Amino acid sequence: MLAVLVLSSACLIAGWKTKWATAFCWVLISSLHARITLSDFGGDTFLRILLFWGIFLPLGQRWVLDSRHGTNKDHSSINTVWTMAFTAQIIIIYLMTTLLKYGPSWRRDFNAIEHALVKDSCSTKFGEWLLQFPQILEVLTQATVFLEGVGPVLLLLPLKSNLVRLGVCVSFLSFHLLGIGLTMHIWIFPLVGAVAWLALLPSCSLKQGKREEGVLKKSWKETPFQVCCCVLLLSLVTFFGTGRP
Repeated sequence: MLAVLVLSSACLIAGWKTKWATAFCWVLISSLHARITLSDFGGDTFLRILLFWGIFLPLGQRWVLDSRHGTNKDHSSINTVWTMAFTAQIIIIYLMTTLLKYGPSWRRDFNAIEHALVKDSCSTKFGEWLLQFPQILEVLTQATVFLEGVGPVLLLLPLKSNLVRLGVCVSFLSFHLLGIGLTMHIWIFPLVGAVAWLALLPSCSLKQGKREEGVLKKSWKETPFQVCCCVLLLSLVTFFGTGRP
């Protein structure tokens, strides 16, 4: 199983038979996590969710082998009901995370990050150094709650959507890679979180040329069956995603 997982991961990274590679990775990683229960951290759950939605996303359309060989010729399906569902899933994950931060260490004393960094098994050298500045850690605690609570909602703003989306994505990329990644040892969570927000970067930041007209309108013409399936899957993944398959 591990050999097939490594092969599927290599195909996914290279972008060869992307949809099948993503499906195999999701099944095999879910099976692996179900068997090795001690390895099931928040980052593992996040990874399973991303791989699941990746099956329905057009991951093979840009900068991969599938796009070079013409496996996926339709580049107008960027905005579909599935990409909307993926965005909704990211929003739900962070809003639920914010709701769980209701204790006094998050809402009143603002020392939650300080408590996390005190643990030797969790803190990096840089995190230990930051313990000298409790005032900065208080600000970072408040900033974390604000970013996770407000940032995802800003993705829904219709005005200056590209600029706002770019700012939100950069903020979360910095939050995961610089904020969490440099201060805490929490396995793959910072990298998985960063990958999720890379998928939400606006097209203008990737310099892919002239924006195609009518793409967004086309996304609302999906069949009712697809919309119903999308809503059902989003509900199932949201409420049962934290459990083991």
